[in-house]
Amino acid sequence: MITISRIDDAPDYIPALRDGTIHVVGFAETGLSFFRSYLEFAFGYSLRKAVELCNKINEADETGTIFPLGNLTGLPVRFFRQPIYDQDRKDLRRCIRDAFVANRDYCKSEEIVFHFGCGVLNQDLLDEEITKHANSLSDDPVLRRVTLVFDEI
Repeated sequence: MITISRIDDAPDYIPALRDGTIHVVGFAETGLSFFRSYLEFAFGYSLRKAVELCNKINEADETGTIFPLGNLTGLPVRFFRQPIYDQDRKDLRRCIRDAFVANRDYCKSEEIVFHFGCGVLNQDLLDEEITKHANSLSDDPVLRRVTLVFDEI
């Protein structure tokens, strides 16, 4: 059984990212975001290299992970900065599924943290889709916890 929680005050995940004990999923914002900051401060990416990766994820409109360098995955920023309509919801589900697949196949972490601080749109929809997917999982023998981080709950 997977435990799912939603919080608004996240701890410092940098030590756990460096140790490889969690898998963090964020949105690939080229501006100041947790995903971009983790690339820089947990994994030593230069600002230029971090922005390039964010741009690559957003242009491809696909989930991107930096494994094996680390358990950090980015989702396209459009799901967090603009309204989501029918086709967008299908695309969001695909990207969420890909983040869980990255955990199952590569990161093999007991906890996935979806870190969506920074005033994102669509909080309830993101919560609903991630929770629905997590509750339907039967093929990840390692995953035990899913944590959703939003600025406000």
